[in-house]
Amino acid sequence: MNDKRMRMLMAAKDAFEESGYHETKMADIAGRADVGKGTLYEYFDSKQMLFEEMMKFLLESMHDFLTSKIEEKQDPVEKLRVIANLDIEIAKDHGQLFSVILERLNTSSESLKEEFMLARHKQLKMIEKILEEGISSGVFKPVKSKYFAYVFKGTIAQATMSHSCGMGDEEENVLDELFDILISSIKS
Repeated sequence: MNDKRMRMLMAAKDAFEESGYHETKMADIAGRADVGKGTLYEYFDSKQMLFEEMMKFLLESMHDFLTSKIEEKQDPVEKLRVIANLDIEIAKDHGQLFSVILERLNTSSESLKEEFMLARHKQLKMIEKILEEGISSGVFKPVKSKYFAYVFKGTIAQATMSHSCGMGDEEENVLDELFDILISSIKS
């Protein structure tokens, strides 16, 4: 991806996060990216197309980042903690963007919906693989990794929603508590 396109996608992320989808103008994004409005339209036919390309870029970047962070860990418990912590950090740091994404996803193209579901599926498969590694090494007792991956991701999503809805300060230790409950239920 060329530098100019990357600047435009990141400028779009910042603008959508700061102002929301409807209030953000293509001129605002062009200014943030230090390109002309016409240049923006050379790359993206519409604000919706720009939004969707930004989402695809963010999903791919998040997956790559998560994969690299997990590869740094050996312990399957710590690998799962990386996944849980990343979700919470995203909610803390980018809660407004998360809300915009959820709002716009329903009216987005089928290809973006498919990309979103593919990213979700990849993360569930990543969790399953970690669980299976933990089971084979004796760290975890035998469980149906596919179903536990759903429980794990769903539980973390609930903690993330607490932060996204502004209840994070009241429940600062929620993630740690929920994580410990989940892990203790499968530890050997």
